[in-house]
Amino acid sequence: MYKNALKAIPALVAALILAACGGGGGGDSSTASATQPSDPTTVLPYQVQGTAPVVTGVAGKLAVLFTPATLGANGLAQGGTMYSTSDAPLSSFATYAQTGGYTTIASSDTASVTLNKPGVIADVNGYGGFVSIGRWTKSSDTSGGTYNVNQGAPYAIGNPLTLTAGTGTLNCTRYFNTAPTAVNGNVGQGTLNSATATLDLSTLTLSNLAFNVSIGSDQSYAFTGATASLNGMSSGNGATFITRVMGSDVNAPLVAVAFGTNAPTSGGINGLVILSCTKPV
Repeated sequence: MYKNALKAIPALVAALILAACGGGGGGDSSTASATQPSDPTTVLPYQVQGTAPVVTGVAGKLAVLFTPATLGANGLAQGGTMYSTSDAPLSSFATYAQTGGYTTIASSDTASVTLNKPGVIADVNGYGGFVSIGRWTKSSDTSGGTYNVNQGAPYAIGNPLTLTAGTGTLNCTRYFNTAPTAVNGNVGQGTLNSATATLDLSTLTLSNLAFNVSIGSDQSYAFTGATASLNGMSSGNGATFITRVMGSDVNAPLVAVAFGTNAPTSGGINGLVILSCTKPV
C-alpha cells in the first residue's frame, strides 16, 4: 500500500507543475498575450514595404518622376497627375517613419500630391541617398487618384543630374524597379524580368529599349521602343516611356523610366524602372 502511494507522488507533482504553467502543450498563455499589440484595432497611417535612404537632394532640389496608376500605352489618355522635373523643392517632400517611403511628392512650391491614410507604399528601394523608388497602392491620393491592391502609382526620386552632349554610348540595365501592375487592377502585380536600353550621348536619347514583363497570364511579354528622349515622354510601337535623369555621377547616370503598354490578356499595364547606364566594357 505504501509503495503504491509513493509511486503516485511524482505523477501528482508533475500534474501540479503543469497546472501552474497553464497546461501541457499549450504554452504559457501570459507570455503569448504579452507579445500581442496592446490595441489590435490600431491601424498604421501607412504601411511601407521595403526601405531606402532618404534622398539628400542638391542645393535643396530633387529630381522626381511620378506617374498615375492610369498610365497606358497611349500615355495619360485616362487622365491622372504626373510630375516630371529636376527642380522640385526638397522641403515639400515627406517620408514616413524613417523608412524612406515617400508620402508627399511635389513638383513645385505650389504643386504636390499626398498619399491618403491609410495607404501602402510598396516596392521601396534605393541607394546612397541619391535615388529612391516606391509605388503607392491600396489607397487614394489628394489629386483624386485611386488604386486597389493590384494597381499602383509609382515614383522615382533622386538627386538632379544634368548631362551634356558628348560622344559615344552607354549601356543601360535595370537597377531598381517597382512591380508592374494592371491599369484596371484585374490581375495581381507582376514581375519586370528585364529592362535594357542604350544611351546615345551625342543626341541624349535612349534607344533600343527592350523590356520583358510577366503579369497574369502574360508570361515573358516583351515590348520595345525605338527611341525615347531624355527627360521627356515618347509614345509609339504600342508603348509609352517617360524618362528622367538623376543620380550622382555624370559618367554613370541613372535614368528613371516609367512605362505603359498593353499586354495581350491583362490589358493595360505600367510600372517604373531605374536604369543604370555605364560605358561598354
